[in-house]
Order: sequence, then structure tokens, then C-alpha cells
Amino acid sequence: MSLRRGLRRGDFALVYFPHSDLRTVKLRPVLVIQAEDLNTGLSQVIVAMVSSNMSRAGHPSRVTVPLKDTLTFQTGLKSDSVIMTDNLGTIELELVRRAIGRDAANGSCRSRPAEDTGIVTSAVPVGECEVPLGGNQRPRLPQRGSVV
Repeated sequence: MSLRRGLRRGDFALVYFPHSDLRTVKLRPVLVIQAEDLNTGLSQVIVAMVSSNMSRAGHPSRVTVPLKDTLTFQTGLKSDSVIMTDNLGTIELELVRRAIGRDAANGSCRSRPAEDTGIVTSAVPVGECEVPLGGNQRPRLPQRGSVV
């Protein structure tokens, strides 16, 4: 099965990412790293966690994404960030909130800076990056004490 919900490898998305205890989640940005033609038959996607905690930068397996770089506006990230390739997760597609941008190297989807502030917007208004959940639908979140 190819990736659904409009996601492609190289997309940045907001997902409910599990904490290390696997009982709680946090809405956070991620980078989709799963191959598009993996064909697992499962409704899930492999992602790398993205953190705005810059003290996590500097590790050989982590990629720094500074907003001052002219290509990073396409990512949809709101602050300097670190892609943590040493913290991967397999996320059920129903825990994906929406795509927010695209890796500049892969092009196509873009978040746009707000005209008056220069701040990157977190929503992509049109195009293949938009991942609507439909109406007021919310993803199923784990109950207190349950395992994700």
C-alpha cells in the first residue's frame, strides 16, 4: 500500500507521537521517511521525530533545520528544529493530524510566510500536502493507562 492521507516521503506532518512510555502522546512535527512503495498493507507510516529543542543538535545522526536558511520555509516548521533520525516511530495513519510542508530537496509542497510577519504558517492551503481529517473528525487517542 502506498502512503495514504496525501503523505509522501519527505513531507513534514503533525502527528500524535508516542512518548517513550508508549502510554501518552504529544502533537509534534515529524518527517515522513517511509518509502512510498513499501506496500506493507498496513495503515501506518514510518517517521522521524522533529524537536525544537536545539540542545539536541550536534549528534551525528541528527539534522539541524535552521529557519534562517531560505529553503526551510517549505518545511512548515515554526522554529529552528532538529530532525532526530535516531528517534523513529511507526505511526498509525489515524494519528496523523495534517501535513505542514515538504523537504525543500524534494520540492512540490510549500508553506508560505505570512505577509505581515514573515512567520511560517502551519497550514498548506491547497495542493497535495493538505491532509484533511474531514469535518470534526479527530484521531483516536489512547485512553489513560492504555498502550499506543
